[in-house]
Amino acid sequence: MMLCGLGTVWAESLSGTAILVEGTVPGEGLPCFATNRIPAITGKYKSTGGSSVQVWGVTETLLFDPSIWTVKKADKKQVWHAVSADKRQVWCIARILPMREELAAKSKWTFIISLDSDVSEGLCLAFLDAFVARTEFFFTSAKRVQDLSFPATVMIPGN
Repeated sequence: MMLCGLGTVWAESLSGTAILVEGTVPGEGLPCFATNRIPAITGKYKSTGGSSVQVWGVTETLLFDPSIWTVKKADKKQVWHAVSADKRQVWCIARILPMREELAAKSKWTFIISLDSDVSEGLCLAFLDAFVARTEFFFTSAKRVQDLSFPATVMIPGN
């Protein structure tokens, strides 16, 4: 899955490799969905450039309020974009994963990332692409819910 081309200008703060510094842990509440307690698994990455990226994986059906969310196309895939109350960019993509039989009921996922407002759209989409590709690999290998985990590292494209 490729969401953007390589000709994008990259922000210095989100560079190199992003390392998982918190998570994968169960949590509740998602940005840009009003006050909520939507269950999710969460994590937080820190890039070698110093930028922080919060991530969520959700199996609940989400309703995207068009007054908050903008639908965008990225490499023929639909993604959603919003700006959170704390002015961070929030990006979402829905995926159907070929889960193992033991977790077949958990095949529909929405992956959400939250990044600083000064990160370019191209870099946000590149990180989302790399994060989802690596996460899909780990999720589709899991036999139990407690085995679901975000990757320890995500290579940030273009660096």
